[in-house]
Amino acid sequence: MRSFHPDLIIFSVTTNMYIDIYSYVQEWASWIKNDNAQVKIVCAGDYPTVFPDEVIDDQNMDMVCIGEAELSLVELCEKMRRKDNYLVTEGIWIKDDSGKVHKNKIRPPVSNLDVLPFPDRSIFDFKNLSPGGEAIVMLSRGCPFSCTYCCNVTLNKIYVDNGYKYVRSRSPQNSIQELQGILQEFNFIKRFSFHDFTLSLNKAWFREFAVEYKNKINLPYSCNLRPDLVSAEVVSLLKLSRCYQVRMAIESGNDYIRAKVLNRNITRKQLSNAFSLCKDAGLQVYSYNMLGLPFEDLGMMLETVKINADLNTDVSQVMIFYPWEKTQLYKTCKENNLILKKEKNRNYLREPILNCGIVKRNQTMFTQRYFRSLVVFYKSILKLPQSVFKIMDAILVNVMFSSFSSMTLLPVLTGFIDLIRKVKVLGRAAQTICRDNL
Repeated sequence: MRSFHPDLIIFSVTTNMYIDIYSYVQEWASWIKNDNAQVKIVCAGDYPTVFPDEVIDDQNMDMVCIGEAELSLVELCEKMRRKDNYLVTEGIWIKDDSGKVHKNKIRPPVSNLDVLPFPDRSIFDFKNLSPGGEAIVMLSRGCPFSCTYCCNVTLNKIYVDNGYKYVRSRSPQNSIQELQGILQEFNFIKRFSFHDFTLSLNKAWFREFAVEYKNKINLPYSCNLRPDLVSAEVVSLLKLSRCYQVRMAIESGNDYIRAKVLNRNITRKQLSNAFSLCKDAGLQVYSYNMLGLPFEDLGMMLETVKINADLNTDVSQVMIFYPWEKTQLYKTCKENNLILKKEKNRNYLREPILNCGIVKRNQTMFTQRYFRSLVVFYKSILKLPQSVFKIMDAILVNVMFSSFSSMTLLPVLTGFIDLIRKVKVLGRAAQTICRDNL
């Protein structure tokens, strides 16, 4: 920064980048200000959008972007370049020299995403950020669903309460143009990964996109789908357009937790139908799961393992539940006094933050670390006669997950994985055992 003397430093921030284990932003901002008090620091992204008062209170933060920031930052930079008064800039809260905060209203989101330029990936070491030649792309913004654990509900409400539409997509033609541009600029790209919340959300859009992709791109790709929106037609379009992997959220194998706690009104039948259609079409199936959920007991936790085995998932990603503030499930946890007091340097992405007791805490951490191994175990015993399956299942529950084992054996096994994942050579071996759970 000393070499090019910036006027403006912008941090794009998610929750864990601002609080808890990855809370470097405040520290970095203090370094910058100590070195050059004149440089202006802006905080943008999901966290400052949801918690602008908290972020702007930081003595080193000069501005906070509320909502999508492209147009707001362009206006801000133009005003700074012309030395105009930038205290009134839509979409940005700005602290003046006296410390007063000018709380400008949120800027309307761009309704037609096609008018926005494509992201300039060349400013990064893009090859190093694209392992195996995979480019990550998002062609849409927002999610219309109301899962109780997700910040998208809050972000959606911020815009809807101001009379704006949050869920939008680039047109199929514009989407293809972005992909063509990536391939022209970066000849090492061999496949794409679409990180839209649900690529097939708009079926008419997806029909057109799939045909255009096949004709003009024709590279393997992966994407996110929502199980209750998967149909034979959708799977046929995925195959046509060379999709090789779909990622779908199960979250919990327990029907009550899934429907009543998480507000994911997706039935077991719908899950089975979606996974079967994709597997029968030869697509790899990657599942998202959570453990350590409120009101979840050991049996419910193991139901999540078993449903992954039953649905024959190829890859299972599992996280320990974290109650994001301003979500409905955070409110539920607070009302039931489930949230532990936060401790500095504690990794809440790998340890329960809910007050669940030491036995369940150890069971949750062990199951998260060895989730894939447990799925493989259940895949093997599901093939056995029902009577034998019940015996094997009971042995696992009553021996491996007994109170005694949970207090003695499970912490040792969990610690073993945590230790070897820190050693590069051993970490590769651990990945073989636990796949994506590390």
